[in-house]
Amino acid sequence: MTHVTGKIGESAARPGQLPGSVPDAAPALQIIRREGEYWTLVFASETCRLKDTVGLRHLDVLLRHPHDIIAATSIIQCGREESPGLRDEADPMVHERARVSVTRALSAVVKRLHTHHPALARHLQATLRTGKLCSYTPDPRLPIEWTNHAE
Repeated sequence: MTHVTGKIGESAARPGQLPGSVPDAAPALQIIRREGEYWTLVFASETCRLKDTVGLRHLDVLLRHPHDIIAATSIIQCGREESPGLRDEADPMVHERARVSVTRALSAVVKRLHTHHPALARHLQATLRTGKLCSYTPDPRLPIEWTNHAE
């Protein structure tokens, strides 16, 4: 006997497609936008505003480059973090200091988001990778696109 699960009217998912998802759906548009001393983040139709931090600037770099592997030293340069210890990239400790700095800053952002936007915090815990090389890798079956513009 074959059992079919799901709600009435819900079609079965094709292989590689999540149940209930729309096949070949356009990417869901999310927003990360700096507005003076604050950032506006919109994810899953929820909005929160957080005071600017280095971690939010690092997060902005990663969210705008999904699936890219980015060196922690590059994230720091993109985020315009001023750190005299990161000037000489020939120094082997530069990469370690960048790794520690980026990891701490991103961890602090995710911790703040647990209070202000739990769904986004959970999403970032599952999709951010930190270290000497960092990435934001959302599930390719659920396309997501981050922008700094409101629709």
